[in-house]
Formats: sequence, C-alpha cells, structure tokens
Amino acid sequence: YNSRRIDYAGDLDLYRFVLTAPAAVSAWTEGANLDTVGSILDSRGANIDANDDVQEADNHFGLTRYLEPGTYYVQVGHFEPAGTGTYNLRIRADAVDAHNRTALWWNASEPGWGLNVNHQGNKIFATLFTYDASGPTWLVMSSGERQADGTYQGALYRTRGPAFDASPFAGVATTEVGTMRLGFSGENTASLVYAIDGVQVQKSLTRQEFGKLASCAWSAFDRSYTLNLQDLWYNPGEPGWGVNFTHQGDTLFATLFTYDAGGRPLWLVMSKGDKTSTGFSGPLYRMSGPVFNASPWVAATPTQVGTMSVTVRHGNAATLTYSYNGVSVTKQIQRQVFGNLKPACE
Repeated sequence: YNSRRIDYAGDLDLYRFVLTAPAAVSAWTEGANLDTVGSILDSRGANIDANDDVQEADNHFGLTRYLEPGTYYVQVGHFEPAGTGTYNLRIRADAVDAHNRTALWWNASEPGWGLNVNHQGNKIFATLFTYDASGPTWLVMSSGERQADGTYQGALYRTRGPAFDASPFAGVATTEVGTMRLGFSGENTASLVYAIDGVQVQKSLTRQEFGKLASCAWSAFDRSYTLNLQDLWYNPGEPGWGVNFTHQGDTLFATLFTYDAGGRPLWLVMSKGDKTSTGFSGPLYRMSGPVFNASPWVAATPTQVGTMSVTVRHGNAATLTYSYNGVSVTKQIQRQVFGNLKPACE
C-alpha cells in the first residue's frame, strides 16, 4: 500500500488480510520517516502484538508474528496524538517452521563438542565444533535447505584461511567433505547425521542449557533493538570466520571459528561470558578431545589460552576483542544475514 495517510489527529488506518495456511506475517511502514505505531489484531479486533519503533534506522513500526490460518487486521497510527503524514505499508507472509531453531545444540553425554544452528527462513547455517586426528576442527553446513519432510540438509565443508590475526584477512578456501542432515522432533530435541570424508556419524541432540533458555521468534528487521545477542555474528569485510553467541540470562557462551597460523581450522570458546557494564567478558579456552567418530566418547579437556570480551553498541553492532596465546585481536562484528526472516531471541 503506497501513499497511505494519517489524515487527522487520532486517525487509525485498518487493513484486513486472510491467511489460508500458517505463516510468519511481517507488517511494517516505510517511505518518509513518519513516526508510526502498528498493531496486528485478530478477527475480533483484539490486539495480538504492537510496536512503535522496530529498529534504530528510522521511526517506522515493524512486526513479525507466526499466525495460524484466519482473518487478521493491521492497524496503523501516528505516535504523536496530533500527528499526521504519509506512509507506505508492507505486509508479507512467509511459509516457515513455527519455531526458530537458532541455538547451541549438544549431546549431554558427550561434553566437549557441539553444533551451533542459525535458522533464517527455510535455511540453516550450522557450525560443527569437534576434533580430528590433528586436534580441534570445525566444519560448516552453510546452506542447509528445508526438505519436504521438514529436515534440513546440505553440503558440509572444511575451510582453510589466513591466521586469526591476519591483516588484511583474505584467501579463504572451502572443500566439500560430505553432507549434513538435521531434523527436529520438538522445540528442544533434534537428530544429526553427517559424513566427513566418507565416515558417517549419527547423534541425538538437545539445546544446551546453562541458564534460562532463550526463546527465539522470527523477525524481518535488523534487530538493533533486540537485547538478546543469540545469533551468528561476523565482519562482512572478512568472510570466512565468525562467532556464534548463545545468550541465556546474564551469561554469553561464544564459539569463535577461525584459523591458526598454518591456515587450519581453529575454534575457541568462551563458555562463561559474564555480564559487564558494556557487554560480556570471560576466559577463552582451546579444547582437546577425541576424534569426531569416537565411541565411546571421552570428555574433552579445556586449556585457557586467553580472554574474550564483547562490547555491545546496539543489538546489531558490537566489538569483539580476544587474546589467543598472547596475541590480541579486535574486530567489529554484526549479525550475519542470509534470509528474509531472522532469529529474534529473548
């Protein structure tokens, strides 16, 4: 809807839409920076959700809610009681899972390895943290597509790149080594099957819980006002490395995936980042553990190699500072986006 207008003080515009199948519905205004407020109402006119400003970039409202089939309304007004002006309204429905699976997943009987899942739209980016014959390693399913049966499947890659402190950071190379398939049987349970160089592994997973589990919904927006940091973060000028944040209560669990001096995959973990006045901070560990297909699994052992801190500017911008074996690194990071709908956790 283009060139819609709040004509007079207290004017409220109402738009009706009908869903014939479950979907994540996003509604927002754009165009001239009119300070709008918006609501999604049910068929009786009762409020389901409301918003004033959805992101720092402007004063437009924005809402994303997963809705069942039925009749609904979007209501648009002006934040100022006497305010008037012109706006454009956008409404979009996306057929996605009811639950966003963004979290750190593990098998509690096999401590020391894990799978970070970032769920956007009908795609999953999964980072596997484990070990091979040479030590700690990580692999990535960067594009796990949703299948007809509801699972997510894609190619699994091993990556090599410049040393973690390289400047400029360039020259990342990926090699396909197998496949990964991830299925969810509930909000907090999943099954994982993957193959590396012809060796297949099957695991049962649950969300790793070390505080109050974050609840992740869908968002079509930049999440600059989202206080929970749970997501995949990176520096867009340095593709090939990243950091996964799992945020529960006042604790941040961070898994950093990068490269050592020889270009091999290197992962480090801040398993207990405590809340500070500006973000989070804690010791940084390098893990040692059994090869990825070991059975029985022997618990991995941590060795502190430095510290990590995250300074938060807003919900979509932060500074990552860490030290590894005496070498300090500082990076500007933001949430990585690869889908129309992203996780918004709380």
